[in-house]
Amino acid sequence: MSKRTDVEAGKVVSSVQANVSIDPVTILTIVSTLLPILAKAFQECQSTAVAEQSTVKEYLHDRYDMNTGQFDEHLIAEVRPRTRRAARKNGERHLSVEHLDTISAASLKHAMEADDATVAAVFSDLSDEDADAEEDGSNPKIVL
Repeated sequence: MSKRTDVEAGKVVSSVQANVSIDPVTILTIVSTLLPILAKAFQECQSTAVAEQSTVKEYLHDRYDMNTGQFDEHLIAEVRPRTRRAARKNGERHLSVEHLDTISAASLKHAMEADDATVAAVFSDLSDEDADAEEDGSNPKIVL
């Protein structure tokens, strides 16, 4: 994972830490694993709903309620299995739905609030890593 992606994952951790009683290193590992999964999911959605907005940020803004400070429950429900998969991949098998949703929402909110250049750079870094890993056979395609 690139240094920039690690920095952005660290920012998500700081926003999650206050809301869950999980070790920050564990949260960082989950978020670092979740970012490529989310990037791949958004890339696959480009032919549908995401394509109607010009950016992932607009897609997320449309599903965020500024009054409640929460994302649409359907979006969180769609991301939850990906967050659970990332947690399990890192040995965390017993996170509550509340913990999973907190991590999911914080990751999405960070992507929504980050500047376009940062979001593009992180997604580009993740895409480059996937391409490199597929070339050398170390990372088979993940089907979500």
